[in-house]
Amino acid sequence: MPRLAPASSVRERWRVNVSPVLALAGLVAIGLLATRLPRPAWPEVRGLEVVLAAGAPLVLAGLVLGPGIDFLSARALRALAPLMALALGWIGATIGAGLEWRRVRRIPRDDWLVAGLGAAGAFGAVALVVVLGRRFVPALGAVWTPRVPALLTLAAVGAVSGPGAVTLVARAAGLGPRVVRSVARTAGLETATGTLVAMIPLAVRPPRLPSPSLSGVLTWLVLALGSGVLVAMVWRSVSRVHPTPGEVAWALLVTLCFGAGVGYAADLSPLLVCALTTGLVVNLSPRRHVVRQVLA
Repeated sequence: MPRLAPASSVRERWRVNVSPVLALAGLVAIGLLATRLPRPAWPEVRGLEVVLAAGAPLVLAGLVLGPGIDFLSARALRALAPLMALALGWIGATIGAGLEWRRVRRIPRDDWLVAGLGAAGAFGAVALVVVLGRRFVPALGAVWTPRVPALLTLAAVGAVSGPGAVTLVARAAGLGPRVVRSVARTAGLETATGTLVAMIPLAVRPPRLPSPSLSGVLTWLVLALGSGVLVAMVWRSVSRVHPTPGEVAWALLVTLCFGAGVGYAADLSPLLVCALTTGLVVNLSPRRHVVRQVLA
């Protein structure tokens, strides 16, 4: 007769398999309930609060919770993976919603030039720091592997600017509305550029492949693009059934949770999948304004 596995082993295996599913379901429920809460009246950002508006608390939280100081164990980071997938999906959706062709083609040439120079300068500076860090701090060289994907990813993150935070800082500095809009557009272009560069390591070295290959790269790209198109089609179908603005908001939120879950389950990028989804939605759907309001 076959030997039965111990009860403790069965329970542990069940916990490992079910936990991500329950976590994603819980995140979807929290996201849906959050849309029904009243919006807080945030005070205007002035003076010394510019530092807070620029994201200083988030930077400090990242330093504290980052894996470099082992504050969170590998098991805890795996448990947080669904939350990270949903957060990346939401960020990607916000980036994609700003890539409407009607608005992109009206961006002045000066904004493109400033965004390109700013992104290139930040990318080069961070890349130099990473190269020097690997050479003079052996521990960093051991962590930042493979070398080229790590270098591209870190440098791309350095080139990203949060348009919302940049807008708040520009307003707090007393800049005029016209300048604020230009700064926000530039930050959005830098963010889109950094996001595209950050996708290169994932495409060159897909997570499930031990070594990069042309067929693996093409497969990953096709799956990512196909997933974005699929999720956009799901949103279009759901939004047709529920046409009112409030129902469209719920449909978009559920769709983004689905897109983040697809990216998480298939080892794709939830950021890229959701960015493609909202990019298609704002270019093909007449409800693009509702989409931007929901993401805001």
